[in-house]
Amino acid sequence: MLGDAMIALGEQDKAFDLYNSVTSKSAPGTAKWAWLRLGLYHFKFGDPTDAINSFQSALRADPSDKQCWECLGDAYMKRGSYTAAMKAFTKAIELGGSTLYCRYQIAAIKQTLGLYSEAVLDYDEVLKETKNYVPALKGQGETFLRLAQMSLVDFFNGRAVDYVEKAIQTVARASVLRPDLCCLWSILGSACSLLVPVDRDLIRVNVPSSLLPSSKVTSGLNETRQLGKSELLALGARCYTRALQLQSNSGNLWCDLGVNYFHQSEISKDNESMMATKAFQCIHKALSLDGTNHKYWTILGVICNSNGIKRPSISQHCFIKSIELERNNVVAWTNLGVLYLIQGDNKLANKAFNFAQSLEPSYVQCWIGQAIIAETVSSYETMDLFRHTTELATHNEGSIGYAHWVCKTLLDPNLDQDSSLYR
Repeated sequence: MLGDAMIALGEQDKAFDLYNSVTSKSAPGTAKWAWLRLGLYHFKFGDPTDAINSFQSALRADPSDKQCWECLGDAYMKRGSYTAAMKAFTKAIELGGSTLYCRYQIAAIKQTLGLYSEAVLDYDEVLKETKNYVPALKGQGETFLRLAQMSLVDFFNGRAVDYVEKAIQTVARASVLRPDLCCLWSILGSACSLLVPVDRDLIRVNVPSSLLPSSKVTSGLNETRQLGKSELLALGARCYTRALQLQSNSGNLWCDLGVNYFHQSEISKDNESMMATKAFQCIHKALSLDGTNHKYWTILGVICNSNGIKRPSISQHCFIKSIELERNNVVAWTNLGVLYLIQGDNKLANKAFNFAQSLEPSYVQCWIGQAIIAETVSSYETMDLFRHTTELATHNEGSIGYAHWVCKTLLDPNLDQDSSLYR
């Protein structure tokens, strides 16, 4: 057709004029070909609303055209109308033929909407149809990873370990099929690095042999090896390194690798200094790629204040730099307060924590910091501050601090049981 020839020759504007001319003169329910191509033009050039209108006009001419329904679903997705997109893809499935793409998109939409359990089941259906479909393997792996993150927030540590194992095993299948995809190695690195808050005795993760240094990519995926916490973190570093080999100019990947090395330094006293130095170098590289990212500066400040580096002056500079780049930076203000607290400057620490509280009153860490200051100076407000932290969120330091002061108060023989403190 003439329009297709124009597009093939790179004359998209002329093709658009042709499609526009035909559709403007056609009666409703006709000129399906022109409406469809006009919709594809709008979709390609980032106008999903006009694309939706065009695809709907094409469907008025032929409501049984499965490809039109798929295109309509894609346009709805691009606009962010996810419920409408699911309905369009469901209609395309009802029309028969291959359902792989539509089922995958429905699963991806549910993943985006946070319907993770449903998304996992939908990805399973896709993989039953085509077991080596890499987009579905990637999406399901990401969904398992998100479920693991949610489990950690709710303190279901055992469940988090199970989800991490599923994420690793799923994405490992994809990495064997497409080892050239940076995103797969990044997901694997994130999965291997996620269980840092979990006690090492709870972590036993079965990892496919294809991910281990001593095995080859062609080794059977049914062969697994059980890894503990330190081994899993080391594997995460190797996965991030593999991702960086494919995309070396990614500041986020360098940052993720640096955070991984930092966590390794925290759990490996023998290699603490070496791992902390590696972490410093990685974050420094990330900053060389994007020096305006305040999160990188905050992370570098934390690393410089760790036992493996012990450079509080550089740490202070990093936190202040982070705050200069993002004034409403509750994390950097809180970390700066912790730094001052460690250095014994309670006055500056209290100011930093107060500023953090003014930025985000529900951020529990800054309240814990202020409670520790109150405890240090033997303030009568200490128990109330720790109590407040437990009302904001569940945090180990806040819970332990409040429990300690409740027990201490109850054991005080001089306590007036009619006082407000006792009540």
